[in-house]
Amino acid sequence: MTKIEEFIKDLVYQHMKSEWVNNKRSINEPQAREELLGNSMMFFFYEGTTNGKDTFTDDLYTTYHTNPILADSYGEYPQIYGYGIYHVSIKDMDGRFIADYVGKIE
Repeated sequence: MTKIEEFIKDLVYQHMKSEWVNNKRSINEPQAREELLGNSMMFFFYEGTTNGKDTFTDDLYTTYHTNPILADSYGEYPQIYGYGIYHVSIKDMDGRFIADYVGKIE
């Protein structure tokens, strides 16, 4: 599991816990992922800047992803490759902030 996948998994589990604590509602991991990340956008920047940083669809770094990378309606992102440190910002489909991550993505 990559660093960004671990971060997303933690976000989903935090959402599941929040729903239970705040709303007394038990949801499973796929439901939480869909609610939190369905059709969301993941933006990639150089750390400490607002300058976009490239990510790739393959581990040879030959094919670029778009920036932002879009999740499907279930909150699933495609495989993401990159090198170095990234500032990652995740927003919902309306541009509202969900979470930030700074670190390696692989």
